[in-house]
Amino acid sequence: MTPTISGITPFFIVANVPAALAFYRDMLGFEVIFRGPTPEDEFFGIVRRDGAMIMFKALGVICDRPRQERLHGRDRKKHGSVWIRR
Repeated sequence: MTPTISGITPFFIVANVPAALAFYRDMLGFEVIFRGPTPEDEFFGIVRRDGAMIMFKALGVICDRPRQERLHGRDRKKHGSVWIRR
């Protein structure tokens, strides 16, 4: 039996996370389930609607680890997620 993909979560890099979250909430009916890390520094967010989830990260946010470590460590998985139902 072939597993069924039950969801996918793309990871979008955007210029303005609060504006992206507002657009997906107000225009497309998504629920904002995370924004932050603080109201003063909102550079990451997640929206959800039905089986869809989308993650947003601000353009130009700099990570505190070297690029090589990010590429070969856990962060390389942060480009999205796929859920498979067996």
